[in-house]
Amino acid sequence: MNSSSTKFRIGETQLQNPIVVASCPATEDFERLMRCADAGAAAAILKSCHTSGSFPKGIGNRRFLGSERGLWGTSTVARELLHADKMCSILDDIRKRTDFTVIPSVAGFSLETSDWLDTLHLLEQYHPACVQLDLFYLDEDLSLPNTQSRLRSLIINLRRECGLKLLPKLNQELRPGAAVKLFENTEIAGLSLLDSLRGHLPMNSLLHKSDFPGFIFAEGLDSASLFG
Repeated sequence: MNSSSTKFRIGETQLQNPIVVASCPATEDFERLMRCADAGAAAAILKSCHTSGSFPKGIGNRRFLGSERGLWGTSTVARELLHADKMCSILDDIRKRTDFTVIPSVAGFSLETSDWLDTLHLLEQYHPACVQLDLFYLDEDLSLPNTQSRLRSLIINLRRECGLKLLPKLNQELRPGAAVKLFENTEIAGLSLLDSLRGHLPMNSLLHKSDFPGFIFAEGLDSASLFG
């Protein structure tokens, strides 16, 4: 987010104020987005959309638990991500019924360019201010130099092969300082920051350590997020 006197912008789109609602349950349908606008937000980022491949069918549960470290949460991919059809329906409603700035978000599971392009090309018809690239679900360790190099290549390839401004969303493995250097000269619209840390958990066990959440029914649970 950049400011010039009293003006704010994201990408090349001017905003009335610096309040942009992040991807969350409040940004997963048109009615809730309008409540964000009525509350004074200048823009909102949609809940992330699933990239190419079959969309998970089992919705599952969202669970939260407090611990000595803070608030932990766990959920399922199907619950946390939008289907492409729903994303397009929301963007159609926005385009027809309001001038509220809504930024779509795309979640990828790999650093392969082809896995992202179908969804990004789908978004080109809506001419969004920019598109957030949600890196939270990557099965990669972004703290590794080789992986960071592949991420830079992904951004460059996506910028070349689609006409969208890109807004990478950083996770805990790629800090802002490193990201500024990594994305230098890639012509991205900016960076967004993740507000939680993803922790990988022991499989098939109840968790009683003070630094992990003690979720009930934890069989098969492999990760959780620590918020704040």
